[in-house]
Amino acid sequence: MLSDRVLGDDVCEALTYASTEESLLNRLGETDLSEAEARLVAESVPFAGRLFKGYGSRSRKALDLLLEAFEEDEVLTLTDAEDASGLLELRLAGSGRARTKLLPPYVAYDPTCNNPVVLRAMSRMRRIVNAIIRIHGVPDEIHIELGRELKQSKREKGLIARRNRENRANNERWAGLAAGILGIEPAEVPGKVLRKLALREEQGEKDVYTGEAIDLHRLVTDDRYCEIDHVLPYSRTCDDSRANKVLVLEASNRNKRERTPWEWMSSGEAGAPDWDEYRARVSALVRNPRKRANLLNTTLAPGQDSDFIARNLNDTRYMARAVKGYLEDCLEFPTGDGRVRRVTTVQGGATATLRWVWGLNLGDHNSKDRSDDRHHAVDAAVIAACDDATIRKVADARKVGPETFKHLRKSRLADTQPWETFATDVLELREHVVPTRMVSHGVTGRAFEDTLYHLEGYTDDKGAYPLVRAKDKTSKKGNVRVNDDGSARLVDGIAFLRLWLDETARPKGKVKGKWYAEPVYYADIPDMLAGAYVPRACTIRVARVAWNPVPDTALSSDPVILFPGDVLRVGNHIARYVSMGITNCNLELKNILSNERITDFPSFDSWGKNTEVEVIEQDCLGHSFGKYVLNLDDSTFELRGEDK
Repeated sequence: MLSDRVLGDDVCEALTYASTEESLLNRLGETDLSEAEARLVAESVPFAGRLFKGYGSRSRKALDLLLEAFEEDEVLTLTDAEDASGLLELRLAGSGRARTKLLPPYVAYDPTCNNPVVLRAMSRMRRIVNAIIRIHGVPDEIHIELGRELKQSKREKGLIARRNRENRANNERWAGLAAGILGIEPAEVPGKVLRKLALREEQGEKDVYTGEAIDLHRLVTDDRYCEIDHVLPYSRTCDDSRANKVLVLEASNRNKRERTPWEWMSSGEAGAPDWDEYRARVSALVRNPRKRANLLNTTLAPGQDSDFIARNLNDTRYMARAVKGYLEDCLEFPTGDGRVRRVTTVQGGATATLRWVWGLNLGDHNSKDRSDDRHHAVDAAVIAACDDATIRKVADARKVGPETFKHLRKSRLADTQPWETFATDVLELREHVVPTRMVSHGVTGRAFEDTLYHLEGYTDDKGAYPLVRAKDKTSKKGNVRVNDDGSARLVDGIAFLRLWLDETARPKGKVKGKWYAEPVYYADIPDMLAGAYVPRACTIRVARVAWNPVPDTALSSDPVILFPGDVLRVGNHIARYVSMGITNCNLELKNILSNERITDFPSFDSWGKNTEVEVIEQDCLGHSFGKYVLNLDDSTFELRGEDK
């Protein structure tokens, strides 16, 4: 490198801008280094670290401009070269940006950014950071972990959340199955076995590549019998998503090697599966469209590897740099404390490893606890504890191997806690954390389900339920929209719930007041906008089409409006509203701490005109709950006294 400046600059640029070891090796592979030399560089120098200062951390383009300027006789100093190349004016203009106590909108910092992922992430981060600064002032340091889910839409996040809930339920079943075979307790079943069982069931208990059956007993007892394989090789795509993973027999994984299924099956090798049979098998077994596309990919050629890698790394890598620049350039950090590095972006893999090593995984099978929202607070504590030295130790420990060497990684990282009782302190403080949520009050959602029914009539009882038929099967439905031609469609989601109070109502002959619940569906929004909507009160075991209108005596006052995720206070009870069951007109509520379903909340029928009903406006730091002392067991609270 000393004798070849071009090679040296190529290597240094790769070290400066690579975000992962894979991307570093990919960049180094474009230089004149051999594979062994590139591996030596990757193992010797921490990638994505602050290796250079000043122009040493700039791009090759800037360095080439400076070097070209030095060819001129009158250019004798770096300042002369900056001035002659135009870089001095650019640098001074950049350093002249006014720093403020609060983050400005990201579009004001970078008007050229049109990446929706970055804009959405920056807006959310700005909201949190500014809320913290308003109370505590500008911090000395900021540590941020950038999650992959930031680039996912609301619908994608919803699907992932639903899949996670299903997985938790299935994990109990799989753990019981494996525990019976291994003769151990379900909690002792390794997480890797559960992941294999999940893929086996998803694939119809077959090796997708060859179609051979996967034996349950051998899968659980023999770790080498089956392996989890990346369909499109990870080294060529950096795609570690579930859609790129399958469970295959050890021989299949060995024979496929670092190739796509298409490359293996079209190679002409003896024993390679037939592509047409494989394609038919994938179409029959695999429902996930993205996984099916990966399994049937025929276009991943060596020249396209970098495109896949760039696509999978670009959002997070670009966002990490954008976050760092945004915070460091805009905030007026405290001076005189000797700190050089103000912002640290932490990789999720590092925090996951440390959370496991420090004993902060509170879920089943020593996995991350997702049973309630307080796992985010635990993550935040781990992220705050991640300094450069700790992250380097994690990276070094990860090189010893995958799951088999977890005990070795644990021993190597045993001394990384900031102080001896750190994990104990975090767990103690976790019990006092009250999660808050950014609740969307939008009314965009699917109005009707897809199936089209034929209306055959109504039941002759009090419920007056519509009788509808589809595929030669007749059933009664409580919530349908009947069209003029006799067809019917099921109404889909509830947009929000309105609670109306009639203070003049006389239930049981006494003026006690009465509350009416009115679920407003997405399908109702067009009628609302057109002025053709009639508010109707939910009635127990009566079809929605037969509900009575909300009385005018209730409509004379403003309703309490609940969106999914809002926190509802009724008397001295607090809970998070989820939805409403219209059959029994009951509110579905969850504990705001544990996220468990609540069954002892004051029933809707017990509310009267003197019942305090309030929607608590949640702020992003949870100060909206500061005046309450919450009880985890029964969702009650006490008002916090002035001296507490």
